[in-house]
Amino acid sequence: MSGSSKLLEDIITKQNRMTNLQIVFVDVEKYSKRRSSTQIGVVDSFTAVLRAALLKTAKHFTSYSQDNGVNFAQDIITLPTGDGAAVVFPFEGLYDAHLQFAQNVLECVYEANAANTCPKFTEHGWCNCHNTFYVRIGISEGKGIIYKDVNSGYNVAGVVMNLAARVMALADRSQILFSEDAYRQIVDMVDDPNLVDRFKEYANVKIKHDLKIAAYHYVGQGEPYINGLPPVGLDVLTRFGHIMDSIPAFGALNAPDDRDPTKILELLETLTGLLAGGGSSTQTTMLSRTVGDSSRS
Repeated sequence: MSGSSKLLEDIITKQNRMTNLQIVFVDVEKYSKRRSSTQIGVVDSFTAVLRAALLKTAKHFTSYSQDNGVNFAQDIITLPTGDGAAVVFPFEGLYDAHLQFAQNVLECVYEANAANTCPKFTEHGWCNCHNTFYVRIGISEGKGIIYKDVNSGYNVAGVVMNLAARVMALADRSQILFSEDAYRQIVDMVDDPNLVDRFKEYANVKIKHDLKIAAYHYVGQGEPYINGLPPVGLDVLTRFGHIMDSIPAFGALNAPDDRDPTKILELLETLTGLLAGGGSSTQTTMLSRTVGDSSRS
């Protein structure tokens, strides 16, 4: 977004800065593992992807823009986060702009990575010899605040922004996760009776401050750029969360901030140890029954 926006100014002056927002939070995977000189190239490539995805999204909604007098280039708020960005859609009556944009981002990343034959990047998902990268995406929707920040740029505050970041943290590479409000709004308002079948629900997921939310994984329709597999950490936590709540020794492993697959593997090793006799008979029996139930589900 560049320049002044009549739409955003009207929200600030006429709506007391409050409006419904769609937030797309995009995070570059393993950004911090790279050298500073490589990070510069990754940021440039990521910026190019965002611009290309926004342009594709704007073209997709040309009729809406013309009918409603909006300008995607000026009215969308893009907030860099260092290793990613939050892209904010403030449009009324445009119910799938966030999903369309998220898919465009993943497709642009996929096309850029397809030209890279680096073995290190293929194996590890990052390297210091190329500017290619993977992303994960979280989407939320709800009331938020638009304001002018200290640099006189448009900025956003509110729970809806925080929730997009929390949902994004649950995702794996090339995945799109929705908050509950964003999911319910899109499946209710978009004229596609089969859209609901392209989501997988994860209920009672713990996030920061010990809050529990429902997250919805958009699995797509077999597109090669969308990862439709269950999010590793989210799937394990969903299956075994109630066990961890009941066993004090798992308190540290149930940290809501960290969904790193390494932590999940540590959790699985702990579960394995208990099943092998490392825990009490009550704990082992409980875990054995649950593992059996999970394997049959």
